[in-house]
Amino acid sequence: MSTIAFQVADSRRPAERSNATEPITSGLSSSAAPSLFDSDPEKGDSSQLDNTNSRRPSNQSEIEEGNWPTEWRAWMSLASCHFLMFNSWGLVNAYGTFSSYYKDVLLPDTDALYFNLFGATECFMVLILSGVVGRLLDAGYYRYLLGTGTFLVTLGFMMLSISNGNGEWRQGSIANIEATHGIVAGLGMACFFVSSSQIAATWFHRRKSLAIGIVASGASISGLVYPIMLRFLTTSIGFNNAVRCVAGLIGVTALFAFCFATPNPKHVFRKPKSWMDHKVWVDFEAFQYKPFNWFTASISFLFLGFYPVFFNLEEVSRLDAAMSWNCTWPPLNFLLADNTAEHDTNALSL
Repeated sequence: MSTIAFQVADSRRPAERSNATEPITSGLSSSAAPSLFDSDPEKGDSSQLDNTNSRRPSNQSEIEEGNWPTEWRAWMSLASCHFLMFNSWGLVNAYGTFSSYYKDVLLPDTDALYFNLFGATECFMVLILSGVVGRLLDAGYYRYLLGTGTFLVTLGFMMLSISNGNGEWRQGSIANIEATHGIVAGLGMACFFVSSSQIAATWFHRRKSLAIGIVASGASISGLVYPIMLRFLTTSIGFNNAVRCVAGLIGVTALFAFCFATPNPKHVFRKPKSWMDHKVWVDFEAFQYKPFNWFTASISFLFLGFYPVFFNLEEVSRLDAAMSWNCTWPPLNFLLADNTAEHDTNALSL
């Protein structure tokens, strides 16, 4: 089996170098190659992971693939991952329309705190579980994640359509909306969020930024499709039936992703020998690095200031401009359309 040679600095004295007869190479074979944390005893070594599922592609194999993958599975996976983002963070972007209807029709005299709580719950579920989902994804359990997400997101919206009476004036329930829209749907969205970008990235080695940009644009497109769909259908067939149609679209697109979103067969899956080891789930040493802590804090403040706009833009438009519920959707849609163009433009520029 071939060895991997690393060029390192030679710190020996000249006399020692003249007597040396062997080049400085690492004697590690590809089967015993150390993982990123081999030198750190706190994080274990590669013996803790079972990498028998597949083989990491070499640079030569990536070169042979060219700029774009030639397998149809790669493109079907890209479309599927687009739908995964469509049904995860895209539903977060679309929440403002649901919140506006909750405020105006289902729960007209309820404190605004509750409406933000519903959206915050699904956001919390998506983000707090991303680490867990990512670890399961690394171990190769993508099919279980996608199946679970398909079931939970569809179930959450179907339950939303039957848990608030006829979906008319003052027939809403805070507990039911929180349980269905916030918790159940949020748990399913968490299964999709990390999976969407990571599965697509395994196929597009040279065009990874563009592929992830196409996947990320699914969130913005979803934020356009679902609010428009909900508003027009609510006017014609009622809120409950409109939500059932939304659940149907979620189910169809998620089922498509479940069938076709598969990682590259050359991708390496890492299965820990012990799932109970806390180091498998949390990397505490990362918090010892100041740049990481500052970056984490910065992203936290970004979300703190950015997503309240998505949740409350329609309500602010209604109050300031004295608009009805059916007329407040354009500002949010313009914002999301601009966001879609931004994702694709940034991806093309990288």
